Amino acid sequence: MERYSQVVDIKEHVYVKYGLETPRSKMWLAVVILASQRLFCSPGTDCNTINGIATCVDPCNNYAVLNDDWRSVNNTDSSILHCDQNINRTSWHRMFLGGNSAQIPEACVPIYRCGTAAPSWINGAHPTQADGIVSRTGCGSWIQGCCPYTTNVKVKLCYGSYYVYKLGSPSICHISYCTVWDSIDDDSDEGMPPKHVRYV
Repeated sequence: MERYSQVVDIKEHVYVKYGLETPRSKMWLAVVILASQRLFCSPGTDCNTINGIATCVDPCNNYAVLNDDWRSVNNTDSSILHCDQNINRTSWHRMFLGGNSAQIPEACVPIYRCGTAAPSWINGAHPTQADGIVSRTGCGSWIQGCCPYTTNVKVKLCYGSYYVYKLGSPSICHISYCTVWDSIDDDSDEGMPPKHVRYV
């Protein structure tokens, strides 16, 4: 009895055939091993998988819009509490407030603002264009302090002076991302980040 092993590469799958040959017949067992798709994207782009195909995309050209006025840091109405627990974590988002470009605040937001119980802000400065995509911690404010609930957030400053975000979804409700009007200097080629502000 002889043993056989043969590897056949067909498109994105690798088939490994194992077999035993007896004097009367050959028996084969085919094992399918998915080829790992490793894709390294250039700075400023993000790996996105659509229909099983990984590609590098510029999030400035491929984002969903969040245009909810209730996200404003000035919104103190707590009669309806929103939650971002089901936000699409694989998509990039651009924020708008009152039809104008907006951004997530960089400072602690008091509880029961932004149409939610625990308003979320980012801990760290927004990037410049030279920074490309940066990672920040999303913080949900609550009674225990400014950052008892955390998520991972990616941020990029786009040409045209607006930010896009890849938002982590909160583990519980009611936590939602807040917005403030964009404070980017439109005349700046460098795209300097906005100044820190504390909301009270």
